[in-house]
Amino acid sequence: MIEKTLAKRYAAALLAQPQVPRAMKKRLLRRPFEGRAKTSFLDFLDLLVDKNRQEILPDIADMFDRLADASQGVVRVQVKSWRPLTDAQRAGLQGKLERLTGKKILIEAAVDPALKGGMLVQVGDTVIDGSVVQRLKELGERFRELQRR
Repeated sequence: MIEKTLAKRYAAALLAQPQVPRAMKKRLLRRPFEGRAKTSFLDFLDLLVDKNRQEILPDIADMFDRLADASQGVVRVQVKSWRPLTDAQRAGLQGKLERLTGKKILIEAAVDPALKGGMLVQVGDTVIDGSVVQRLKELGERFRELQRR
Protein backbone atom coordinates (compact mmCIF):
# COMPACT_ATOMS: atom_id res chain seq x y z
CA MET A 1 0.00 0.00 0.00
CA ILE A 2 2.75 2.47 0.94
CA GLU A 3 4.75 1.57 -2.16
CA LYS A 4 1.68 2.19 -4.35
CA THR A 5 1.08 5.60 -2.76
CA LEU A 6 4.72 6.58 -3.18
CA ALA A 7 4.65 5.43 -6.81
CA LYS A 8 1.57 7.59 -7.47
CA ARG A 9 3.20 10.63 -5.87
CA TYR A 10 6.41 10.07 -7.81
CA ALA A 11 4.50 9.70 -11.08
CA ALA A 12 2.42 12.83 -10.38
CA ALA A 13 5.56 14.82 -9.56
CA LEU A 14 7.26 13.57 -12.71
CA LEU A 15 4.25 14.42 -14.88
CA ALA A 16 4.16 17.94 -13.42
CA GLN A 17 7.77 18.70 -14.38
CA PRO A 18 8.02 20.84 -17.52
CA GLN A 19 11.60 19.59 -18.09
CA VAL A 20 10.39 16.01 -18.63
CA PRO A 21 9.82 15.40 -22.34
CA ARG A 22 6.26 14.72 -23.46
CA ALA A 23 7.24 11.39 -24.98
CA MET A 24 8.47 10.19 -21.57
CA LYS A 25 5.27 11.39 -19.89
CA LYS A 26 3.21 9.51 -22.47
CA ARG A 27 5.20 6.31 -21.90
CA LEU A 28 4.77 6.69 -18.15
CA LEU A 29 1.00 7.04 -18.47
CA ARG A 30 0.56 4.32 -21.10
CA ARG A 31 2.71 1.61 -19.50
CA PRO A 32 0.21 0.33 -16.89
CA PHE A 33 -2.57 0.08 -19.50
CA GLU A 34 -0.84 -1.29 -22.60
CA GLY A 35 -2.38 -4.55 -23.72
CA ARG A 36 -5.28 -4.06 -21.28
CA ALA A 37 -6.98 -0.86 -22.47
CA LYS A 38 -8.57 0.27 -25.71
CA THR A 39 -6.51 2.33 -28.12
CA SER A 40 -8.95 5.22 -27.75
CA PHE A 41 -8.17 5.38 -24.02
CA LEU A 42 -4.43 5.39 -24.66
CA ASP A 43 -4.96 8.13 -27.26
CA PHE A 44 -6.90 10.09 -24.66
CA LEU A 45 -3.95 9.87 -22.26
CA ASP A 46 -1.66 11.13 -25.03
CA LEU A 47 -4.05 14.02 -25.70
CA LEU A 48 -3.96 15.05 -22.04
CA VAL A 49 -0.16 15.21 -22.20
CA ASP A 50 -0.21 17.07 -25.54
CA LYS A 51 -2.57 19.68 -24.07
CA ASN A 52 -0.58 19.78 -20.81
CA ARG A 53 -3.65 18.72 -18.82
CA GLN A 54 -2.29 15.59 -17.12
CA GLU A 55 -2.92 17.17 -13.71
CA ILE A 56 -6.66 16.54 -14.12
CA LEU A 57 -6.17 12.76 -14.31
CA PRO A 58 -7.01 12.23 -10.60
CA ASP A 59 -10.28 14.14 -11.09
CA ILE A 60 -11.11 12.08 -14.18
CA ALA A 61 -10.38 8.83 -12.32
CA ASP A 62 -12.52 9.98 -9.38
CA MET A 63 -15.46 10.83 -11.65
CA PHE A 64 -15.09 7.50 -13.45
CA ASP A 65 -15.24 5.67 -10.11
CA ARG A 66 -18.37 7.61 -9.13
CA LEU A 67 -20.08 6.83 -12.42
CA ALA A 68 -19.13 3.16 -12.21
CA ASP A 69 -20.47 3.00 -8.63
CA ALA A 70 -23.70 4.74 -9.63
CA SER A 71 -24.27 2.34 -12.52
CA GLN A 72 -23.96 -0.57 -10.08
CA GLY A 73 -26.14 1.02 -7.39
CA VAL A 74 -23.21 1.49 -5.03
CA VAL A 75 -22.73 4.45 -2.70
CA ARG A 76 -19.41 5.11 -1.00
CA VAL A 77 -19.74 6.50 2.50
CA GLN A 78 -16.92 8.16 4.42
CA VAL A 79 -17.06 7.49 8.15
CA LYS A 80 -14.81 9.13 10.71
CA SER A 81 -14.89 7.78 14.23
CA TRP A 82 -12.84 8.54 17.31
CA ARG A 83 -11.58 4.95 17.36
CA PRO A 84 -11.65 2.13 14.79
CA LEU A 85 -15.10 0.72 14.06
CA THR A 86 -15.67 -2.83 15.20
CA ASP A 87 -16.97 -5.32 12.65
CA ALA A 88 -20.36 -5.24 14.39
CA GLN A 89 -20.51 -1.41 14.27
CA ARG A 90 -19.52 -1.38 10.61
CA ALA A 91 -22.12 -4.03 9.71
CA GLY A 92 -24.85 -2.25 11.71
CA LEU A 93 -24.11 1.11 10.11
CA GLN A 94 -23.92 -0.44 6.65
CA GLY A 95 -27.28 -2.17 7.16
CA LYS A 96 -29.00 1.02 8.34
CA LEU A 97 -27.60 3.08 5.47
CA GLU A 98 -28.57 0.43 2.91
CA ARG A 99 -32.15 0.46 4.24
CA LEU A 100 -32.22 4.27 4.14
CA THR A 101 -30.77 4.65 0.65
CA GLY A 102 -31.93 1.44 -0.99
CA LYS A 103 -28.42 1.04 -2.41
CA LYS A 104 -25.36 -1.05 -1.65
CA ILE A 105 -23.11 0.83 0.75
CA LEU A 106 -19.31 0.68 0.83
CA ILE A 107 -17.90 2.19 4.00
CA GLU A 108 -14.55 3.95 3.85
CA ALA A 109 -13.59 4.32 7.50
CA ALA A 110 -11.01 6.61 9.06
CA VAL A 111 -10.06 7.36 12.65
CA ASP A 112 -10.12 10.92 14.01
CA PRO A 113 -9.43 11.07 17.78
CA ALA A 114 -10.42 14.78 17.77
CA LEU A 115 -14.08 13.70 17.57
CA LYS A 116 -13.80 12.54 21.22
CA GLY A 117 -16.55 9.97 20.60
CA GLY A 118 -19.32 9.16 18.18
CA MET A 119 -18.86 9.43 14.44
CA LEU A 120 -19.12 11.66 11.40
CA VAL A 121 -20.81 10.12 8.35
CA GLN A 122 -20.63 11.65 4.87
CA VAL A 123 -22.85 10.34 2.09
CA GLY A 124 -22.17 12.42 -1.01
CA ASP A 125 -22.76 16.04 0.00
CA THR A 126 -24.75 15.11 3.11
CA VAL A 127 -22.92 15.08 6.45
CA ILE A 128 -24.37 13.48 9.55
CA ASP A 129 -22.37 14.67 12.55
CA GLY A 130 -22.96 12.42 15.54
CA SER A 131 -19.66 13.24 17.21
CA VAL A 132 -19.32 14.16 20.86
CA VAL A 133 -17.60 17.39 19.82
CA GLN A 134 -20.65 18.42 17.78
CA ARG A 135 -23.06 17.46 20.56
CA LEU A 136 -21.06 19.51 23.05
CA LYS A 137 -21.16 22.51 20.70
CA GLU A 138 -24.94 22.17 20.37
CA LEU A 139 -25.32 21.87 24.14
CA GLY A 140 -23.17 24.98 24.64
CA GLU A 141 -25.32 26.91 22.17
CA ARG A 142 -28.48 25.89 24.04
CA PHE A 143 -27.00 27.06 27.35
CA ARG A 144 -26.01 30.42 25.84
CA GLU A 145 -29.50 30.77 24.39
CA LEU A 146 -31.05 30.06 27.81
CA GLN A 147 -28.75 32.61 29.48
CA ARG A 148 -29.88 35.32 27.01
CA ARG A 149 -33.53 34.90 28.04
